[in-house]
Amino acid sequence: MGTRRILFIDLAQVRLGMGERTLALLGAMMNGLPGIRVVEVTESTNDDAMHLGRAGAPHGSTVVARRQTLGRGRRGHVWVSPAGGLYLSVLVRPQVPREALAAISVATALGAFDACLSLGASGVALKWPNDLVVPVGAENPFGAKLAGILVEVGEGPEGAFAVCGIGVNLVRGDRGAICPPAVRDGMAAPLPPAYLEDLLPEAARHRLRDGLCATATVFRDAMVSRVDAWACALGQEPSCAGPLSPLLPDYLSHLAARGRSVLAVSADGTPICQGTLVSVDAFGKAHVIGGDGHVTVLSSELCSLRPAVPGA
Repeated sequence: MGTRRILFIDLAQVRLGMGERTLALLGAMMNGLPGIRVVEVTESTNDDAMHLGRAGAPHGSTVVARRQTLGRGRRGHVWVSPAGGLYLSVLVRPQVPREALAAISVATALGAFDACLSLGASGVALKWPNDLVVPVGAENPFGAKLAGILVEVGEGPEGAFAVCGIGVNLVRGDRGAICPPAVRDGMAAPLPPAYLEDLLPEAARHRLRDGLCATATVFRDAMVSRVDAWACALGQEPSCAGPLSPLLPDYLSHLAARGRSVLAVSADGTPICQGTLVSVDAFGKAHVIGGDGHVTVLSSELCSLRPAVPGA
């Protein structure tokens, strides 16, 4: 994985006047993955990649769009997708039991985290289960949202596969913030957007504006590398271990709000519990301990975490 990542970074810095299609094909030749398909606009890159998967497309096949018209996030939430973001879906076919595919969202999040570091970003953290955020001081560990991930599982002639979709706020568009106030996601107000360009040193910001495909290649390859490494490690784990087991040490080390007070809310915004986020287990469940010592085990399919209510 280390060798592959070095190739990605070098590719992202190539400035020889290549067109994006040429750059994508060169990247695919260097790392053995299929070329990236870049489109101007589509309804959903996840839907496009799902069609590819059902048609038998190989591991690593990727669709990138400059805009989406029907983007979506977890639990059916709207994902607004104007120009200025990276909207990417990659098809993966890890050789793991189908029930283990639930862990791919965490592997993908770690891959996206790796990509941000490769590009020179600082200050990025992971929000349970798989968002990328930028904390704002100790009082607001969730801060602003940089990226969201949606993983969907499909079936085709080649067997089960997963489509890993990510939306990353790269640069501010002409209309300003990428996420409008109308998007709620169970909060009184949404997390404000963070932009990757603001996290990069000045000398590195040109990479985001020199061509979408170079940035997409960095993200795609880092995400696939993490999935491949996870699948390999999982095959060496005891059968009783949870699917996230190989990923947990790295995941927990980058987890925003670990050891801090959080509020768990249901999909409709109803509070479930408040306490300290102590850990996430090998099955992806968050463990929150209340003031009375009671531990609540939470599923990401049923709830999400927010900053704690002051004084509650």
